[in-house]
Amino acid sequence: MKKILALLLVLALTAAGCSQTAMPAAGAPLTGSAESADVLQYQALDTQNAKLAAGEDIETASYVGYGYDVIHQSYVHRDGVLINPILDQEYVKANLKKSKASEDKTYTTIEDTLYSLYTSFTATANIKSDYPLFSGSVSTEYNTTKNTTTNTHFIKSMGTYPRYSETLKNPNDAVNHLDASFATDLNGTMDPAELYEKYGTSLIIEDVMGARYDFNYTYTSESTESTSDVNVKVQAAYKFVSGSATADETKAAKSFLSRSSLTTMLSGGTSVNTLTLSDLMKNFNAWLDSTKDGSHATIIGFSNSTSLIPLWKLASAPERQSQLKKEYEAQAKANAETLRILPGYVKSIRILSAKDKKEAKNQLYKGYVLIDKDLSKGAGGNYIYISYLPYLPRYGERLPPLVTDIKIVYDKESVPEGYAKDKQDLNAGAGGSYVYICTSTDKKHGKPLTGIDVFYGKNVSMPDGFSVAVNNKSGNAADINRGAGGKYVYIGFKR
Repeated sequence: MKKILALLLVLALTAAGCSQTAMPAAGAPLTGSAESADVLQYQALDTQNAKLAAGEDIETASYVGYGYDVIHQSYVHRDGVLINPILDQEYVKANLKKSKASEDKTYTTIEDTLYSLYTSFTATANIKSDYPLFSGSVSTEYNTTKNTTTNTHFIKSMGTYPRYSETLKNPNDAVNHLDASFATDLNGTMDPAELYEKYGTSLIIEDVMGARYDFNYTYTSESTESTSDVNVKVQAAYKFVSGSATADETKAAKSFLSRSSLTTMLSGGTSVNTLTLSDLMKNFNAWLDSTKDGSHATIIGFSNSTSLIPLWKLASAPERQSQLKKEYEAQAKANAETLRILPGYVKSIRILSAKDKKEAKNQLYKGYVLIDKDLSKGAGGNYIYISYLPYLPRYGERLPPLVTDIKIVYDKESVPEGYAKDKQDLNAGAGGSYVYICTSTDKKHGKPLTGIDVFYGKNVSMPDGFSVAVNNKSGNAADINRGAGGKYVYIGFKR
C-alpha cells in the first residue's frame, strides 16, 4: 500500500523595513496558494526605530552601541536590536568609522539536527561560543513539529550584499563611555536575567550594513542523500526562485520544494510583494536590484568574532562579572538543550488506527506529532500510526512526568511493572499476534525520550542515538507485524 507524503511549503517573508524593537513585529498570518502548496506569510511592520532613525536617512542610522540577544534572537536583523542604548550615543556619533564592506557572499549550512545546524552556523557567523546561538526564531524558521528522521535535513541558505561596515575608532575605549542608565543597571543590583532582557546579551561595536536573504528549509528526502547532493538541490531552488534555472534545475528545484518546508526573510532593499511563491519569483530580482546602491541598507551581519562584547565583560566588579556570566551560560545551556530535544520531550504516546488511511490520520490530537509510517505496512488490515505529544520545558521549570522507555508485549503477556499499556492492537485487522505498546515515565530508565520513529526491514539497524523497542519477555527487538506477514516493522526511540 503506497504511502503518500504530506507536503507543506511555508514562506515566512519579511521585506525591507522590519520594525526595530526588542522582539520581531510580525502581523497576523495570511494564507494563499502557490503551485498546489499552502503558503503562509508573516508580514512585518514597515517602521523605523525612533531612537536610531528619527530625522536621519536610513543609511546613516547606526546600530553600534546597542545590544543584541545572541541566545534568544535569530541571526542579526533590525528587529532584534534592542532600543535601550549601552554606549553613550554622542560618543558613538563622534567616534563611528565607516569603511567599504567585503564582497557579496552566499552561505549554505546543511545538518541533520537543529542543534548541529545552529552550532555550525554560529561558527560560520564568526562568533566564538561553547553553545549554539541565534536560534530564537527556530520554530518560525523550521518545521519543528515534524518528526525528524534519518532523511530529514535542516538547511540555512543565506546571501549577503554588504555595502559598508561600521566600527568605533577605538573599540577598546568603549567600556569607558557607557550610557548612564545602562551603567547603573549593569553595576547595580538589577537581576541578570532582567538586564539581558532589557539590553540583550552582547554589545554591538561593529556591524555590516547592506541587504540579505535567508532561505531556511526543512527537507525530507525519499532516501539517504549526501550533503553535497542536497546542496545541489538547494542551489537549484535558488536559481528557480531567481529565474535563472535550466530545465533540469527547474525539475530538481520543484521536486526539492515539494518535499520541503521553507521560510524566507528579506532584509534591506525595498519592500516587494512576496505573498505567494509566484510573487517571490516575480519580484525577487527587483528586490536584488534595489540593494545595489545601499540606500536601503540595514544591519545584516558582523565582521568578525570581536564585533560583539558580552555584557559581563563591561561590569566593573569581578563578582558582578561572574554573576552575569553565570546567568548567560545558564541561559545558553538551557537553549542548547531545547534545540537538542526539538520538537520536545515525549510526554505521551497515542496510537491511531482505522481501516481508511485518512480516517486514521484524522484521529491525530491537536499538538501531537504524527509518525507518518504505517505500523501495519504490507500486512493488510488497519492503517496504524504512532503519534506523540512533545513537551518543551521552559527555563528553570520542574519537569512533569515524561516518557522514559517503551516496551512491546505480545498476546497475553503481562504488562511490565511500572508501565502503562495502550489498549490498541498494533496488528488490528491483519491477523497474527496481538501487539501492544507499553510506556513508562519512571526516571530509573534514564532521561525522557526526545523522539520516536518507525523503521522497516528484517535486519534494520538503528541510526546513531536510537534504541529499538524490545519485547518485554524475550528482550529482543520487537517486530510490530509479528505473525501477520508484510514488512518487518520496528519502533525506535531516542533520548
